[in-house]
Amino acid sequence: MSEGKLTDEELAALSFEEAQARLEAVVAELESGQLTLDRSLALYELGLQLREHCRARLEAAEGALERLRELPDGSLASEETE
Repeated sequence: MSEGKLTDEELAALSFEEAQARLEAVVAELESGQLTLDRSLALYELGLQLREHCRARLEAAEGALERLRELPDGSLASEETE
Protein backbone atom coordinates (compact mmCIF):
# COMPACT_ATOMS: atom_id res chain seq x y z
CA MET A 1 0.00 0.00 0.00
CA SER A 2 1.62 3.23 -1.07
CA GLU A 3 -1.01 5.92 -0.82
CA GLY A 4 -1.32 8.55 1.85
CA LYS A 5 -4.25 10.77 2.70
CA LEU A 6 -7.07 10.71 0.15
CA THR A 7 -8.69 13.76 -1.39
CA ASP A 8 -12.36 14.39 -0.64
CA GLU A 9 -13.21 13.31 -4.19
CA GLU A 10 -11.25 10.06 -3.90
CA LEU A 11 -12.85 9.28 -0.58
CA ALA A 12 -16.38 10.03 -1.82
CA ALA A 13 -15.86 7.68 -4.77
CA LEU A 14 -15.16 4.69 -2.49
CA SER A 15 -17.93 2.25 -1.73
CA PHE A 16 -18.24 0.96 1.81
CA GLU A 17 -16.66 -2.33 0.77
CA GLU A 18 -13.71 -0.64 -0.95
CA ALA A 19 -13.07 1.61 2.03
CA GLN A 20 -13.31 -1.32 4.43
CA ALA A 21 -10.82 -3.37 2.38
CA ARG A 22 -8.39 -0.45 2.27
CA LEU A 23 -8.80 0.09 6.01
CA GLU A 24 -8.02 -3.58 6.64
CA ALA A 25 -4.87 -3.22 4.49
CA VAL A 26 -3.83 -0.13 6.46
CA VAL A 27 -4.28 -1.98 9.75
CA ALA A 28 -2.27 -4.96 8.49
CA GLU A 29 0.55 -2.70 7.35
CA LEU A 30 0.58 -0.83 10.66
CA GLU A 31 0.60 -4.10 12.58
CA SER A 32 3.60 -5.34 10.59
CA GLY A 33 5.86 -3.15 12.70
CA GLN A 34 8.17 -2.60 9.74
CA LEU A 35 7.37 1.06 9.08
CA THR A 36 9.12 4.32 9.63
CA LEU A 37 7.50 6.77 12.01
CA ASP A 38 6.50 9.05 9.11
CA ARG A 39 4.91 6.15 7.21
CA SER A 40 3.09 5.00 10.35
CA LEU A 41 1.67 8.48 10.89
CA ALA A 42 0.58 8.79 7.27
CA LEU A 43 -1.15 5.41 7.41
CA TYR A 44 -2.79 6.26 10.72
CA GLU A 45 -4.21 9.44 9.18
CA LEU A 46 -5.45 7.46 6.17
CA GLY A 47 -6.99 4.90 8.51
CA LEU A 48 -8.88 7.62 10.35
CA GLN A 49 -10.23 8.93 7.04
CA LEU A 50 -11.35 5.48 5.97
CA ARG A 51 -12.93 4.70 9.36
CA GLU A 52 -14.95 7.91 9.24
CA HIS A 53 -16.03 7.20 5.66
CA CYS A 54 -17.19 3.69 6.63
CA ARG A 55 -19.04 5.06 9.66
CA ALA A 56 -20.83 7.66 7.54
CA ARG A 57 -21.79 5.04 4.94
CA LEU A 58 -23.19 2.77 7.66
CA GLU A 59 -25.18 5.62 9.19
CA ALA A 60 -26.61 6.46 5.77
CA ALA A 61 -27.60 2.82 5.26
CA GLU A 62 -29.26 2.74 8.70
CA GLY A 63 -31.19 5.86 7.78
CA ALA A 64 -32.34 4.26 4.54
CA LEU A 65 -33.47 1.15 6.40
CA GLU A 66 -35.29 3.27 8.91
CA ARG A 67 -37.27 4.93 6.15
CA LEU A 68 -38.00 1.67 4.30
CA ARG A 69 -39.07 -0.64 7.12
CA GLU A 70 -41.96 -2.81 5.92
CA LEU A 71 -44.59 -4.00 8.37
CA PRO A 72 -46.13 -7.50 8.19
CA ASP A 73 -49.25 -6.11 6.52
CA GLY A 74 -47.14 -4.70 3.69
CA SER A 75 -47.37 -1.08 4.75
CA LEU A 76 -44.29 1.02 5.36
CA ALA A 77 -43.42 2.65 8.63
CA SER A 78 -40.47 4.54 9.97
CA GLU A 79 -38.86 2.82 12.95
CA GLU A 80 -35.48 3.26 14.54
CA THR A 81 -32.95 0.53 13.81
CA GLU A 82 -31.28 -1.20 16.72
